[in-house]
Amino acid sequence: MRIEGLSADTFWKGEVRVSGLVTDGKEQHKARIYVKGSQVYDYSCSCVAGNSYKGMCPHCEALLKEFKEREGELKKQPVSTSQGVRFMIRDYTDRAVARARGLGEERKVGLEPRLTLSGRKLKLELKVGRERKYMVRDLAAFAEAVERGRTAGYGKGLSFCHSREAFEEASKPLLDFVLEQAAVYKSYYEQFSHASYLPPQVKALELNPAGCSRLMELLENRIVEFIDAANPHEKRRLLVCMADPAFKVTVRRDGRDGVRVEVPQDILVFFGEQDMYVADKSFLYLCSPEFTEAASVFLEHMILTYGASRQVTVNDRDMPQFYETVLKGLAPFGLLDTGTVDLSAYRPEPLEAVFAFSSPGEDTVRMVPELSYGESRFNPVVGEPETDRFSARQVVRDRAGEIRIEQAISKYFKYRETDGSLVIRGDEDIYRLLDSGMEEFLSLGRVELAEDFEKMRVLPPPKVSLGVTLKSGWLDLTVEADGMTGEELSGLLREYRQKKTFYRMKSGAFLTLGDDGLMTVARLMEGLSLDDKELKDGHLSFLETAPCIWTA
Repeated sequence: MRIEGLSADTFWKGEVRVSGLVTDGKEQHKARIYVKGSQVYDYSCSCVAGNSYKGMCPHCEALLKEFKEREGELKKQPVSTSQGVRFMIRDYTDRAVARARGLGEERKVGLEPRLTLSGRKLKLELKVGRERKYMVRDLAAFAEAVERGRTAGYGKGLSFCHSREAFEEASKPLLDFVLEQAAVYKSYYEQFSHASYLPPQVKALELNPAGCSRLMELLENRIVEFIDAANPHEKRRLLVCMADPAFKVTVRRDGRDGVRVEVPQDILVFFGEQDMYVADKSFLYLCSPEFTEAASVFLEHMILTYGASRQVTVNDRDMPQFYETVLKGLAPFGLLDTGTVDLSAYRPEPLEAVFAFSSPGEDTVRMVPELSYGESRFNPVVGEPETDRFSARQVVRDRAGEIRIEQAISKYFKYRETDGSLVIRGDEDIYRLLDSGMEEFLSLGRVELAEDFEKMRVLPPPKVSLGVTLKSGWLDLTVEADGMTGEELSGLLREYRQKKTFYRMKSGAFLTLGDDGLMTVARLMEGLSLDDKELKDGHLSFLETAPCIWTA
């Protein structure tokens, strides 16, 4: 017999109703049994014997047997599909459909940015479309539509499936940037509102300095719409270019004893991570690091500082300081329009330094520094100069230059005397000063050497020559080093083997120790087990059969 359509229904008291179609030869019968626990307490069948009181018919028995064999599977709870699975299927299907529609879209969609500068903050808006561009009213929803591949419309003129493939290649870098910034905005919203649904509508994304830098790189050589929030009705079409601006900073006489400095009203400025950007009526300039270094503080105070009016006045007494610290750096970029004002009249006296070196003892070096601005002189070791002589209105101090001199002094001199001199002692410190310090002091000012100091100099490594003669079974080795005595050569080798970088000669000069001939002589003496004292007269004698290690 064959059982088909077997089913089992469980009731609240534990009874199980088992139903099925039993095929017996050419006949098919509907059989039903009722089971509780392991007992059958009722049964019925559509066959002739199905309702008799003589026990179950063969069809019910076959149904019971099949039920017991399949009882474990039938008692398992039915599985329902999770809601998450349905969402996954939907989203994957939507993406596949969106991709297919985007690839099949013959007329791709383009993006145009619109930038609005409000004080120090740069905001990004977006336009989308083909021939005609429509403003995106909600960038968060736009980003969501692209991520999900959903279809969205903009008025009656534009509706398309927001697949990445639907956008022009030239617009995809900007698209990726907008998606990234929108994700940052959504992340901040979720963090502070503890909500997982879409944030409120956002028409413009406010960019941080790093975002400004990245966006400007993407927009180079493109034309963008630019708006000054202080004058929103004036829309500029600017070419983004990597160049320095060529606007003019006007410098004019003002009043009885002053100067007025002014920048154009149409100049706008904002900053990236390490960059400065300047906009005029035609261009948005990505400024060079050199221009940014020279003009960033000036433009920030002239344009962005609270209450800035794009002009400042300077009293003649303060002009030397203002020229030296501000205007001097702008001049190389051709920004200054001085009119009849002669800026050279405000040029302050430069910082000059004199370093006087002497050697009062064999192991001592003394140095006296003197700094000057014109006729005003002072010793930086003694301390700050008198304020009445060196006030900002009389002498313009080169603070950066003075700091560089102070750093060099601290680097090479350990001791300061009460008379304003600096002292170092010992061969190590003196050699370090001669080897690298003198060149550094020469770059900072004028160096004066006393007669007793001139003997202190650094000489290059000596040239070593070897001569070998054979006489009566003895090898005679002659070692010469640039006219040095055997005693000096012996001391030189001793210092070399101790891995020192110099040797102090009796004359007071220092020899730099290299790895040329000295290495050969040192290894030769080591191989022959010879003492430095045996080289005092410049000769070494040993039997021809003595072991020797020769090295190239």
